[in-house]
Amino acid sequence: MIKLSVDISKTTPELLTLLEKASKFRKQWQESSILKQMITRYYRFMQLKAYHPANILLIPTIDIEIVWQTHLLRPEIYQADCRHLFRRVIDHSLLINDIQQHIKEQAFQDTCQLYEQRFGEQYCPLTSIDEKKEAK
Repeated sequence: MIKLSVDISKTTPELLTLLEKASKFRKQWQESSILKQMITRYYRFMQLKAYHPANILLIPTIDIEIVWQTHLLRPEIYQADCRHLFRRVIDHSLLINDIQQHIKEQAFQDTCQLYEQRFGEQYCPLTSIDEKKEAK
């Protein structure tokens, strides 16, 4: 068996879960205004990541995660962009499953608070069209 530096057996289920969640938003993300909003939110989130120590757990929303994963598809460009914009490469892993759920929930609440304090707007995930229909 080939030895890789990434545990594919752990990463693959996380990526599939992300793709499943993201598919609910596919229609909305085709709109340029929403895509611009996603990119802006991603950039703001990355500013938070750059400002806070790496050991502070900040949780991205699904829209931010999708932009981040897309940016990571070109590692050389991602690294160059990070160095240019944030003076360092911001590490990212889908693997936060080993962290207890209550810690993730608290980290998400902390991320919401930091984002809202810094940028003056709510840090909430986009709602898919299907979820809006179900809520009615």
